[in-house]
Amino acid sequence: FRAFPIIFVDLLFQVLIFHHGGFLSLGVNTLTMGSGAMAGWLAWKIPGLNPKVKSFACGFAGIFVPAFLLAAIMAFKYGKGMATLAPIYLPTAVVEGLLTVFIYYYFHKVKPELIK
Repeated sequence: FRAFPIIFVDLLFQVLIFHHGGFLSLGVNTLTMGSGAMAGWLAWKIPGLNPKVKSFACGFAGIFVPAFLLAAIMAFKYGKGMATLAPIYLPTAVVEGLLTVFIYYYFHKVKPELIK
């Protein structure tokens, strides 16, 4: 839950400094992006999984869950949904999952006390 205020402030700065996103979409953007952080946290809390699988699931969920919610919003508003976004976000989510595995093992090797 701690990710939501941080994401909100980050998106607020993007609106104020870069004029990117806008005030009207600030709430929806915070909810969709925060849901990815929440899904990653929940994936990490699954007991009994291999750390490789957990770290991949965290990275994958962090990209895929917001993309899925964005697709639902687009389907509701414009009639185009996951078929439009899947070719972009699915490979991105896989790459993010793989990067998260490598980062996990790097920190596990260099500073294992960071990982609980």
